Amino acid sequence: MDQKKIIIHFVPGSYGHFLKGLLCKSLKMPNNNTSDFHWISNTDIIDTSHDLEKESKNFIIKITYDENDVDLINRNKWKKWPHNFEQSKQEAFLSSNNIDESTKEIVTKSYFRSYLLKDMSNWNNKVNEQTIEIPFSFFLLKKEEWITEASKIFNQCQIDYDIDFIQTAYSIFQSTQNSIINEHYENKLKEWKDKDIIEKSNLVSNFYFYKFFKDDKPLPPSKLYSNTSEMLAHWVNTLN
Repeated sequence: MDQKKIIIHFVPGSYGHFLKGLLCKSLKMPNNNTSDFHWISNTDIIDTSHDLEKESKNFIIKITYDENDVDLINRNKWKKWPHNFEQSKQEAFLSSNNIDESTKEIVTKSYFRSYLLKDMSNWNNKVNEQTIEIPFSFFLLKKEEWITEASKIFNQCQIDYDIDFIQTAYSIFQSTQNSIINEHYENKLKEWKDKDIIEKSNLVSNFYFYKFFKDDKPLPPSKLYSNTSEMLAHWVNTLN
C-alpha cells in the first residue's frame, strides 16, 4: 500500500486498538492475558482517535454502534480502562455523603452509557464518503464470518494480508475477550439482586435515558432530590 495514513475512530473499549494491531499485523497474545489492547505500539501509518470524524484525505475507519451494543461497550469501558472512575464519581456526587459506595458506583457508571446513547447518531454520521464503516457487531461474529469481514477491511485499506494471520487474530480476540463477553450475557439472565455493578448501571441508564435524557426533558421538580445523581441513587436503593 502507499503511505496514506489510516485513522481509526472509535468509542472507548479498546477495540479500536485491537483493530490497529490487526492492520499493523502486530497482534500477539499478551503475557498477562489482559483484555485491554492499549499496549499495542503506535505506528506512523495507523493512528487511533476518540474524536469525531473530520474531513480527511486519509483512510478513515469508524467503528459505529447501535443501541444493542451500548451495554457491552459500557462493560468494556469499565473493565478495561476505568482510570477516570474516581473523578467521575466525585463529579456526580459532590455533596452526597449519605449514599453508599456501591450505589455511587452504579450511578456513576450509568452516565457513560447514557452519553453513548445520546451521542450515537452524531458519532455514526459519516463526514467522508469514503469512510470505512465497521459496525461494533463485527467483533462478535462467528469465526468464518469474522475472517471474511476482516479480509474485506484489509482489502479496503489496501494492505496485504494472509489468512493464517487473520485466523490467529481471531483466536487472540476470543481468548482475551471471552470473559468479558460471557459476563455480559450471564448478567442479562440474573435477577436484579444478583447482577453485577455494571449490569445494574446499564439498567439504571436505560430507564433514565428514555424517561428524561433522550429528549432533554427537564427533571420534575421534587424536594426529595437535590440533583440527578441522588434521584438515580434512590432508584437503585428501591430496587435493592
